[in-house]
Amino acid sequence: MRSFILRSGLLAALLCLIPASVWADNGRSVPQYLQVKVMAVCQQAAVEGLMEPVEKVDSDTLLVLLKARSQKVRGIAIYTLGDIRERRAVEPLIAVLEDQDPNLRRMAAHALGKINDPRAVYPLAYMLNNPNERVMVRCVAASALGRFPGEQANRVLLASYPRAEGRVHNVIGTMLSSR
Repeated sequence: MRSFILRSGLLAALLCLIPASVWADNGRSVPQYLQVKVMAVCQQAAVEGLMEPVEKVDSDTLLVLLKARSQKVRGIAIYTLGDIRERRAVEPLIAVLEDQDPNLRRMAAHALGKINDPRAVYPLAYMLNNPNERVMVRCVAASALGRFPGEQANRVLLASYPRAEGRVHNVIGTMLSSR
C-alpha cells in the first residue's frame, strides 16, 4: 500500500511539472481528458522502466505508442486513436487484430468500428468468423461491423448470422436489426 501511495505521489508531482506546451497537438486533436489519461499511463510505464517518458500526446505519438512494451500503454493508445477517429491508425490497428493479447484485439476491433474505414471490414469479418477467436472478441468485431454504413459490412453480417452461435449470434442479430 505504501509503495502505491509513493508511486501515486510521484506521478502527480511529475504531471504537475509538465509545461502546458507539452499538451500541444500537431495532428488530430486529442481531447484534454484523454491527454491526461495517456500521460498518466505513460508516466507510470516510464517509472516502471518499460519506456521513455512521453513529452506530448498527439496522434503521431499515439501511433508510436502502439508498439510500446507496456500492454496498458498500447491499450490506451488504441482506445484514444479510436476515440479521435484517426484514419492513419487503420493499418496499425488491423495489425493489432493479430496480437496475442485478446484484450488488445478486442480494443482494436472496437477502435476500428469507431474509425469506420472500409479497409477494416474484411479483417473484422475474418475475426468475426474465426471459430478459434474468443467470444468477447468476436462479439466486438460484430458490433464494430454493425457501425459501418453500406452494403459491404451488411453482407458480412448477413453471411455470418446463420453460422454464429450464442452471444455472437445475438450481437449480429442486434446489429442487423438496427440497420
